[in-house]
Amino acid sequence: MTKTDRKNSILFFDVSKTEYLPLIHSVSESGFVPIINNTPLRKEIDAANIFFKKWESYKPSYISSLVNREVVRIAEGFASSLKHPEVQRVFASSAGNFLSETGGPFAERLVKTLSEEIHTIEILHSLCQSENLKLIVLGCDNSNMERAVVLFARKTGIPTLQLAHGINGKVPKGEIASGGRAAGMHTLYSDYAAVFGQRTFDDMVEMGNDARRLFVTGCPFWDYLYSSEAQISSEEARRRLNLPLDKKIVVVCASYADGASPFFPAISHKLFQQHQMILETVNRLDGNIQVILRPHPHELQRATTSISVAQQVDELYHDWIKRNGYNQIRVIRDRKIEVLKAADIVVTFGSSSIIPEAMILQQPVIMMPWFHDPDYFFDEKVGVLIVEEDVKLQETIEDLFCKPQFSADIIRRQQKALPEINHKNDGRATERVAALIIDLATKSETPPNRAKASSPIFQEPSARHRRVRKPGSSETPNDKNHRLKILQIVHDSPFSYSGTELYTINLSKELQKSSHEVTILYPAVLQDKEPHYFETIHHKGQNVVQFNIYDKDAPVRSDFYNPSFDEPFQNYLSSQDFDLVHFQHLYGLSANWVSIANSFGLPVFLKIDDMFFYCRQIHLTENGKTYCSGPESIDKCFNCLNSKNNKMTDEATKLHEYLTFRKEFLQKIFQQVDFVHSTSHFLKRTSIENGFNNSEFHVIPTGISPFKVLKEKAREDEAIRIAFLGDIDARKGIQDFLAAIEGYQQKSIGHKQKTNLEFVIYGHHSNNDLYHDMLTRIKNLKNVEYKGPFSPEDRSRIFSEIDLFVMSSIGENYPFILREALFANVPVVAPEIAGVPEIVENGGNGFLYPPGDVQALGSIFLKLAKNPDILKELDPASDEVKLIATEVKELEKEYSRVILSSCSQGCIIWFYIDHVKITILLFTSPLSKYINSDRIRIEDETG
Repeated sequence: MTKTDRKNSILFFDVSKTEYLPLIHSVSESGFVPIINNTPLRKEIDAANIFFKKWESYKPSYISSLVNREVVRIAEGFASSLKHPEVQRVFASSAGNFLSETGGPFAERLVKTLSEEIHTIEILHSLCQSENLKLIVLGCDNSNMERAVVLFARKTGIPTLQLAHGINGKVPKGEIASGGRAAGMHTLYSDYAAVFGQRTFDDMVEMGNDARRLFVTGCPFWDYLYSSEAQISSEEARRRLNLPLDKKIVVVCASYADGASPFFPAISHKLFQQHQMILETVNRLDGNIQVILRPHPHELQRATTSISVAQQVDELYHDWIKRNGYNQIRVIRDRKIEVLKAADIVVTFGSSSIIPEAMILQQPVIMMPWFHDPDYFFDEKVGVLIVEEDVKLQETIEDLFCKPQFSADIIRRQQKALPEINHKNDGRATERVAALIIDLATKSETPPNRAKASSPIFQEPSARHRRVRKPGSSETPNDKNHRLKILQIVHDSPFSYSGTELYTINLSKELQKSSHEVTILYPAVLQDKEPHYFETIHHKGQNVVQFNIYDKDAPVRSDFYNPSFDEPFQNYLSSQDFDLVHFQHLYGLSANWVSIANSFGLPVFLKIDDMFFYCRQIHLTENGKTYCSGPESIDKCFNCLNSKNNKMTDEATKLHEYLTFRKEFLQKIFQQVDFVHSTSHFLKRTSIENGFNNSEFHVIPTGISPFKVLKEKAREDEAIRIAFLGDIDARKGIQDFLAAIEGYQQKSIGHKQKTNLEFVIYGHHSNNDLYHDMLTRIKNLKNVEYKGPFSPEDRSRIFSEIDLFVMSSIGENYPFILREALFANVPVVAPEIAGVPEIVENGGNGFLYPPGDVQALGSIFLKLAKNPDILKELDPASDEVKLIATEVKELEKEYSRVILSSCSQGCIIWFYIDHVKITILLFTSPLSKYINSDRIRIEDETG
């Protein structure tokens, strides 16, 4: 059979619930052949006479010998590495050697894991050779085999879709889900996920996942709960289960205590305590209560026990009940609908998918969490009663039994919240998921973790998780009567000539024109001052605060993690009255300042205009010398930064730990920001690709500060003058610029040239080897001159004297200098890196060349010398260059929007009348009734 004769197929991998049968039927009806690897679901498909293929039928004959060979090879290598003296030394401790204690069991587990993964990959490879596999649908993506499937699919270009298998709460990066979340996860590994509702969507986006990869569909395996078969009465349900009709029934749904979790001992202990609490509470009540215990269906499955063992467990449980005097208790493991419909109250230990199922069937739910969590996915707002104490449990059960209005109010809240938990709450999720599967399998576009993708089912995130902030202005801040107090934080002196620092002070000046009060805070090294001292200075109308980072007792500073800076910053904020904090850069400060600003209720803005968050070299340069494609792995970054190139030293071990910690910590901080804006689309895309996402991530190109553009050129000779403007350092590419000139001048020998090329170099230097090397090379070149440093005030003159500007950097993002040249009507030449192609149109307003390709740059020089008319064909003014005044208007709108949305429970409106500030406190929270009724304060401008 040729490939064109094969039918298109879809692999359903670990899609286990039999409730997915209608979904498989819809996919089959659309012409795709389902391939199934799960036995229970296959039995249902067989019974429904749906054509499908079995996963194991693609198992190649050679697989056993291959697995044995590969596993032995990898395991032997692992065992050998454990015995290495340096490894033994690193893992030694006073309590013994960690690897000696755990290496054996881990190696056994490793062999099993490797066997499973190799089996999976080889079967997939065989399947792809036999079928036109269009899509892989996974029931989950967090087991080792499922991750292997995703990685294989990613390499072969097959899209993957995860069908969300539980309710996802917000899970902190690097932590294991426990206590308040069922099936919690923070990272989506598959290309796409079909999530239950808007609440899950919002949480996943807030945890850094790309919104384009998430589809709000509802839960297909809950659809049957909306069917007529599920709409039985409580009496009918009790008859089917042979339960008493005259008793109150409490259904207790126990979540599993998974032994694979490091929290297993704590969870097991908590489960036992909670179980005793519910039984003792029921015993203390009137005795006319029947308790139904429904263990989690996967409890015994995960323990890999047989049916006979399950029966023994039940017998032991009943013996324990009798010994402790608990009566009227039954264990029912199946018949979920009947059990839930028979209940008067459903109690869960920990968060569980049984909660929304009970809500759909309109049953009141009590959740007894494993651990206290201030941000439960289910809470009283959605009609789920959170109970952590014995006394409150008895109170709550009595209220539900004895107060019909209380119970009715709970059900009303549940029904109001359900559309955001299970999309639309209509029982038609299967239709939406089937449409999504067919859509993804039919399209050939690349998933968004590789390129942009979209879908008609995509939904925008809501603002449900907006944090309540310190009150701010209620009006748009561009009104001069409504001023904001803004703290801008930058990583170096704003009076230097570097891009971000210059931008910060220019932005402050522009904000001041709109009557905002701006303070610039930056770290300074002040050896004659106390460490961590804040000193306010005034410079040309700017309010600047220097934070002294010099500390003779702690000379080593981190690029992002300096906890000793945190308390001083906290004290500083407590002494001020800012409306928002705008971070322009975090380098060399403490990234935890974002969290501190949050703790004060201040809206936090973050501008990113370089790769600081995902590149320790900051500008994607490899070893500081060549352009880097990106941090594909921690090992790649390690090799870039490990100057000694020795992986077995203490220093190298610390570097590896530092890089891992840096990424995890900064990802967590990134999600705490209220508004992130990047200067280029490139930077936003690559940030997301490297795990830095935020639900408020926007692209706002920075504006330049205008300067006088001289209409007439300052010179009349026929030569073409080409300029380099930038610091004399490796990243700015002075070496490439000189090498391109050398290559051009060598090639120009013997060639007819219509015009001469002259080269001028402007830039600050550090009087180092690179600077002296530049001077030496210039002496051996013709028509090349170093003009010395330049300042922003020199821009008008310099641009009037040149015909072409060359930026030869090996690492940039969205350079100011390129846009300043275009603003001055000077065409440009630049490498095709980062956000540069968003500024330069090749052949339009300038030329692009491959990064680091000095021959290509030299060829551009040669072409211009041979045909100077090429320069006239360029139009540097083809696109209007954005000015900083325009950017400020954009930022003011966002300042206003974020401040308003952050005051969802209370806000302050303030304005000025005849220099008297009127402050009105508005409270929309239920707590407002406890606030003093005197809500208006009048004060003069001095406070």
